[in-house]
Parts: sequence; C-alpha cells; structure tokens
Amino acid sequence: MKAIELADSILNCLSTSPKLREQFADRISHLKTQRNGWWRQTIRVGVIGVTSSGKSTLVNAVIGRKLLSRALKPTSGQLVNCVKGSESFAEISFCDGTPSIRLSGRSLCEDEIKKYSDENHNRRNAKKVDQIHISTSEFDLGERVELVDSPGLDAYNLEEHEKLALEIMLPTVDMCVFVSTLKANSDEKARMVLNAIVAYKKPLIIVQNMLDSVVPSADGKKTKDDVAKEYQKRLERIINNSNVADKSSIRIVQMSAIYAQEERCDGKRSKVNSHYTEFKDAIKAALEICSPHIEHNRVDLLCKDISVLISNAEKLLSGINVDDDLTAKFPYAGLNDGISTYFNNTKSKMQSCADDLKRLHNNSFSSSYSYIDNIKSQVQSVEKKIRETISDFNSYVAEKANQLNIPERDIRVDVRVDSVSVPTTSYTVKDNSHWENDDKWYSCAARVVGEIFGKKEWGREWVEDRVTVIDEETTIKEIRDYIQRAANAYSGTIDSWGSSVERAIGKLESAVDSKRSEWAELKQQKASDAEIRNAIDGIKALIDRQRQEQVKSQPVKAKAAQNDTSIAKPAIHEIELNEIQRGIRELASTVIHNAFDAVIKDAMEYVDAPDDIAVLGWDEECIRNFVYRFFGIRLSENMSANTRRISVINNPDAQSTLSVTKESRSIFVLVNVHQHGSAKNQVSKLELRKALQDNSNLKNGKNCKVFFVMQDFEGIINSATVKETILLMSEYYQEFVPDGFRGVSLINADNPLYSMALVQVQETPCNSQMSELDLIRHIKNELHYLLGEDRAMASNVIGDIVRKGAVNGKV
Repeated sequence: MKAIELADSILNCLSTSPKLREQFADRISHLKTQRNGWWRQTIRVGVIGVTSSGKSTLVNAVIGRKLLSRALKPTSGQLVNCVKGSESFAEISFCDGTPSIRLSGRSLCEDEIKKYSDENHNRRNAKKVDQIHISTSEFDLGERVELVDSPGLDAYNLEEHEKLALEIMLPTVDMCVFVSTLKANSDEKARMVLNAIVAYKKPLIIVQNMLDSVVPSADGKKTKDDVAKEYQKRLERIINNSNVADKSSIRIVQMSAIYAQEERCDGKRSKVNSHYTEFKDAIKAALEICSPHIEHNRVDLLCKDISVLISNAEKLLSGINVDDDLTAKFPYAGLNDGISTYFNNTKSKMQSCADDLKRLHNNSFSSSYSYIDNIKSQVQSVEKKIRETISDFNSYVAEKANQLNIPERDIRVDVRVDSVSVPTTSYTVKDNSHWENDDKWYSCAARVVGEIFGKKEWGREWVEDRVTVIDEETTIKEIRDYIQRAANAYSGTIDSWGSSVERAIGKLESAVDSKRSEWAELKQQKASDAEIRNAIDGIKALIDRQRQEQVKSQPVKAKAAQNDTSIAKPAIHEIELNEIQRGIRELASTVIHNAFDAVIKDAMEYVDAPDDIAVLGWDEECIRNFVYRFFGIRLSENMSANTRRISVINNPDAQSTLSVTKESRSIFVLVNVHQHGSAKNQVSKLELRKALQDNSNLKNGKNCKVFFVMQDFEGIINSATVKETILLMSEYYQEFVPDGFRGVSLINADNPLYSMALVQVQETPCNSQMSELDLIRHIKNELHYLLGEDRAMASNVIGDIVRKGAVNGKV
C-alpha cells in the first residue's frame, strides 16, 4: 500500500460520522495537507558536474530542446528545474520581488534563456535571477521526474564555494547524476563530489561524457574501446578510494551527450552510438530503487505518527485521568520556540560571517602574492563557516522533522548561491632600459674620452630592458572588488536561505500546532466511545496490515552495476598486407611523424627553447599520445622514456615543478582546457611563476620555456568551442608564466595541421583578414594530404585556429 492510499484509508476511518470528524478535525486537516503534498511531489534528480562536462547538453537531450547553453566558464548560480508538461515554456523568477517572466513560443529559445542563466549575459547575477523553471512536452523521463541542473563545479580557486553549493543543493534532491568526462583531469575533484553525495545517502549515477572524443592510441596499440575501458577503470579506482560504502551500487554510463542532443533535438542519426538509451535505463533502474525507499519512509513515519494518536485515544477510552497522564504535558511543548530560536541564532552566525567580509573590505592592502593568497584564504574561511552552519541547521531540522514524524524531503528548500570570481594579480610592463659598457677592446678608452666630452654613449650600448611588475593600484582595487563581490554574494545567499528556511520552519510549526490542537481536543471528547473505538480499531488494522506488507517487501537494494557501456567493438578481420601496402603504410606514418617533428622543432626554435624536455600532465593516455606524436617515443608502463632527454611527470605538484625548473628544460604542460576552471586550479598548484623566477639562471644561454598543450582537442571540435578555447589559452601564460619563460601553445591531436597552424599564427600574427585567408589557403593547398577524411571539418577548424590563435603569441 502506498502512502497516499494509506492516508486516504485513515481519513475514511476518521470521517465516518460528523462527531468523529469534529473530534479529529485537526488531524484530518493536517493529513489532507500532507497527502496532497505527496501527490504533487516529483522525484528530483540533481545533475551535478564541472562546467563544460556536457551537463547542460545532457539536460537538453532529456528535455528534447536546445534551451540550455554550453559554456567553458561557470554560469550564474541559479538552479534550472526541468519537468514534463502539456505545454512548453520557461519561467524565470527573481529574488528581488521582480515579477516572473514567462517564455513560450518563439521566445522559448537558448538565446533568450541565456540572458538570465549565462555568466556572459548575466554577470554575477546582476539581474537577481532566483530560479529557472522549464517545462517541455518532449521531456523524456516521465511525469514524476524533475531534473535539476545545478551550476557547474568548475570555479577556479573556489573550492570552498563549490562545497557550499553542494551542501545547499544535495538535501533538495532524491538522487544524483554526476556528469564527468572520460578525460577529466582532477581525480581529487571527482572524489570530493562523490564524498559529498554519499554523505547524504543519495542514489548515484556517474556519466562519463564525451565518448565521441575518444580515439585510438597514437601508437596504434589500443582501440577506441580499449581507451574507453582504461578511463572507466580510472573512475572505478576513484570510487574505490572514496567514502562510498557500496561500490557496486554506482552505475557508470559512458556516453556522448552531444550526439544524444543531436538525436533528440535535431532528429539526426549519429554514426557513433550515443548510449543515451543506456543512460535512460540507468535512470529507470535508479528510480525503481529510489521510489520504494521514498514510499517506505513516508509510510513508516505515517504509521509512527498515527500510532501516537491511537495510543492517546485508547488512554482516553480506558478512563485514565487525563490530568494525570494524557494531558499532563504536551510532548512537543516548547518545540516551536526552540526551532525559532535555533533559526535566528543560525541566521545571526551567518550574517556575522558576511559582516566579517565587510570589515575586511575597509582594511589596508598590499598587492603581494602572499597577501592576495591571505585574502582568498579569509574569504574561503567565511565560505566554510557558512557551509558548516547550514549543514548543522540541516541536521537540526532533519532531527526535528523525524521527531514530528515528517519525511525530511517534505520540508526541503531551494537556495540560490551566487558565484564569486577570484581576484587576479594585474601586471604592467616597466621600462628598465639603460646603458651598459661595451666589451669591445677599445671601449674602455672610448668611455674615458666620452666622459671628457660629455658623450656617455661612447664605449657603451643601449640595452632595451622591459620587465613585468605587479600593477599595485589595479591589483589592490581588484582585491577590494573581490571582497565586495563575496560580501554581496553571501548576503544574497543568506537572504535566500532565510526566506526558504522560513517556509520549511512554517511546515514544522504547523505540524506542532496541529498536534497541540489535537491533544487539546482529545480531552474534550465529542464523539462517542463506540465511534472512537471503531475508528482506532480500523486504523490499527490498516497499520498492522501495512507493517506485514513492508516486512514482505522491503525496498530493494541496488544491484551490482552493469557498467560495460563503452564503445561497441566492431568485428575484427585480419588482413595480410602485401609489400606495397606495407610500404604505403610506413610512408604515411613517416609523413605524419615528420609533420609533428617539424612543428615541435619550429616552436622550440622560435622561442629559443632548451633541448631537454619535461612533460607534465594529469592524464596518462594523453601524455602517452603527446610524447609519441611529437617526439616519436613510446613510454613504458611506468611512464618513463628511453632517453634522458625527456622526463615525464604524471600528476605533478609544486615540488615536481621546482625540480624541473632547476634545470634548463622545455616544459610542456598538458591541460584539459575544455574544463577551464579545473585545469587552471591544477596549473596554479604547480606554482610555475614562483619556481621559474627562483630558478632563472641560464644554462647554455637558455631559460626554461613553458608550452601549454591543449590535450583534448577532439572534444573541443565536437562541442564547437574551438574559437573560445583558443582564446582562453592566453590566460595560462599571462597568469602562470613570467616574461622570458613563455613558449607557444600546441594542440595534442591526431592531425598535425592543427598545431602547425597554431604555431604559425603565433610566430607571425595575421594583420588583416586577407593575410588570414592567405595562411589558411597556403596550409590547405600545400598540405592538403594531411587534411584527413573530413576535409571540410578540418578546414573549418584550421580557419578558427588562424583567426583566434594570434592572441597566444610569445610575449
């Protein structure tokens, strides 16, 4: 028997006569409200993941319309709720009292919605958007499911902010879909999210997205399927090292959200299986586990709650003196005051945190690295206090709900968390040009004579010397702005939290008031003994039958996950090549290797880079492919090269950076730019700038040079973000590498033309549209044999690279 059916049966037992209805009026009213709430409630599925992991693309596939925009940088902090409806519309609500906006018909489109949801259009949530509710008739998960798309967890230097966002969201959902990518850089980030989810005991599905970007290993030893399985094993290792108790309960689905979106929204049939069906099957299986647990919890608490009523009614019928026993003391006396006091104290604690930021804003500042880090640390400390305070309050409310026999999910609340961008150090170029003594044999005499005639340039040469220094004024202003942004954001979060919690507290207080009225009415018996006896006997029979049913049908436990959803292996047919065919194959391989070799030599010669190489990265497969493509070296199982010229460091840290910068090396850092914030977090922890400046001694006349390498270019191409991604590359050089140590950007992809075009345009930036067209035409005409099977696609990508790549030129 479901909770709604049980509630209806209890209501029937309490409504058999007018006097009985009057006797239990408060219980009937409360139970009807509770029952109606259960009828309207949906199962909320929270979609969590880093920005640009394909989270919004996956949601688009589910709702059957391209309404949510993809972004390489985090979007604003609103939750987006998606449901199935008879009509399609989007409703945008605001937290400042502004009337809601409804989008439908032609106005229901990505361009309109991103005005409110995208950080580029709604900077720091200037429009005060609270929530976005989307209803579509094409929604593919049924009428009882509500999909909640959360803000992306990709905030650079904002780990505490991400934890706060999770802490606020997780209590509001029934199950989670964690969207990652096969080539996700940060194992630690994935582990943090997993631990946060399991702390709330939520059923979990992990989507490893971007299956479409998987390619065979560059050395030909692994197929697409082999590579996909390697990434699945990596995720399984993360799960095994997390706090997940039942590892087998987690379902892993490898899929392509972009292909799923094309199938669902555009009606296209992709060449590669998107595995969207497997994703839907995983959701269905999780719901079959989640729904019975929700029902079991409702029924169990309803039985406990109504048993109290039965106990009190039986005492009344037995003739026990109500003043001595039944009504001697109301069991929930003082609970409302306690809840109110706890809420006010919690809100005061949180407001005190925001006030700390306001006081910090009025301090005097320095623009030094250590001081900026100190300011970030103080803001993160405030975020941590707010998060812990909210967590404590959630636990308190859950305890009181359980005490009142109310399902915790009945009082959940949605809270908006505005994003806060971190301060960045501004730099300026200082002219330090000066005269230096010439080392020619006659220069000493020339300087002596020059002193006599007032010609200081005699025997000397003018040295152009420009150094990059911190822009004190701009940086301090950015620090103040950052503190102000944080203060405003968390004041907004506290207000949003307070308003939402007040509604939850209202439900608890209403339950207490109902029980108090019922308790008071019971000692003033209005119905006859027979009417009350018949009612409670009928309810006791219902409860006994329900408990017997629950013993027989306990909620099912999660079955061992079936996670074999990677690329289906094609039929393999062995073909023996003849001598000519083998020769053509070897020639093609030689041409490709020569092209990569030419690119790397050109790039290193352009910046006068050392011959010794250090490769730093966080993804073994990407590192192996890069070293093989550009240097023709197959790495061993332990990631070592068979030459001293190249050292490889997987999962590097600041100590690794320090060791390689003590030598004169060309340092190639592989970054997953597709997940921009996570990648920058990882690179920042290398402390490149500090290590390079501390170890700037020239060896053989050459400084270390740093080359940033885009490691997952296939995914960038498939998501149509080539231009945006290449523009982002400049941020890595500006923020992490000082002048004199900067190399050029490279692309780790099968096609050498992409890196060739990017290096060329960095060396010789195009000054006009005509020069861009000339360079594109030259590459396509002279190297047409490298374009590959999809010549049109490759040509378009090269065009995007040439038009945007000049911004990464050597500084």
